[in-house]
Amino acid sequence: MQLESHRSLLYQAEVLFERHGGSSQVVEDFNVFSVLRTETDEVNLHSRFLAALLRYRRSDRERARNLEDFLTAVADVKDFDMDGASVERECHNIDILIRDRTLARAVVIENKI
Repeated sequence: MQLESHRSLLYQAEVLFERHGGSSQVVEDFNVFSVLRTETDEVNLHSRFLAALLRYRRSDRERARNLEDFLTAVADVKDFDMDGASVERECHNIDILIRDRTLARAVVIENKI
């Protein structure tokens, strides 16, 4: 059962990667974290970077598509109120906390290097 869950997660990540213009051919090893800051700085880099990606919107009126894609395709969360959603970083010793204030639900992300 767990193996199928992992396969499904990898398949969903591949679909999202292809949808957003990714390529399966890697030209070089590239680590965005090493470019931005110390690679091992989990609190000040990884959590901040991931939270920024999840919060990203092209305009104030657009929905947070990255968050929506993550919740539905990766986290397999259904019926999350995107209008009432918030993404918080380093909240109550949680690396990233995604809240649905309407339904009083949350997704907790503990990121590791």
